[in-house]
Amino acid sequence: MQTDIVGVVAVVALAGCVGCGPRVASDETSGAGSVTTAPSPDSASGTAADTGTSGATAGSGDTTVDTGTAVDDSGSSEETEANVDDDACELRSVDEAVYVAIEEELQGIAESALAYFAVPTGVPPLHRCPHVDQSPHGGSSGITPPLAVNCNCGPSGGCIPTSDPSSEDQGSYDIKLWRENQIWQGLGFERPAGLAHQFHYEFAAENLDDGSGACEFRVTGRADYDDDTEFSVYSVSGFVDEKGAVIEPMVVERPFE
Repeated sequence: MQTDIVGVVAVVALAGCVGCGPRVASDETSGAGSVTTAPSPDSASGTAADTGTSGATAGSGDTTVDTGTAVDDSGSSEETEANVDDDACELRSVDEAVYVAIEEELQGIAESALAYFAVPTGVPPLHRCPHVDQSPHGGSSGITPPLAVNCNCGPSGGCIPTSDPSSEDQGSYDIKLWRENQIWQGLGFERPAGLAHQFHYEFAAENLDDGSGACEFRVTGRADYDDDTEFSVYSVSGFVDEKGAVIEPMVVERPFE
């Protein structure tokens, strides 16, 4: 299926819960867990996108994207998670609307990566995915906000980006984590100041020197619905070069964490 490379990013805000424990960074890696797929009226092996339009602007226009999802039985996460006291929140309800909303959001970020790639850099290779200046071959945005920020403990039960984060409010964090991050700025994506959200986001890419350039990337959202430091992981992967692009269906690991 052919689609424009410019996507629309949806906003997700989930209800909060009442009990929170202190959260600190840890070196533990999450273990295996259950895997499911997001509810969808259609299924597909991936979404093909045409990258022949130069000068596209990320975050504008309408996009039609298949919403099929894939299953990953690995149940593992490469990222560091966090520890929290047993004073946890009650389990949230994770319904179809949650799956649809986060999939639309991750697909939108992926589409913005394609839009960035479509604009020539002016130096070989001409096309790349967003990256920091010191690492043109790619890398990670870092998890934003960090997993140590407890999204269950902020106002409205979510993380709150703010220009004046309070050290006493576990759910608040500095909006500079978006605005001073070259990768998020390249994607044209940030969580709006003052608006609660439940997910921690990451964009990782590898830029290849093939021809006019190529890029493999993954965009990930993590949420800890029941405040036990085991995260549900939602990810969308893609590939783009001068011939076109493919955005894969969303993969979901540990959907009820």
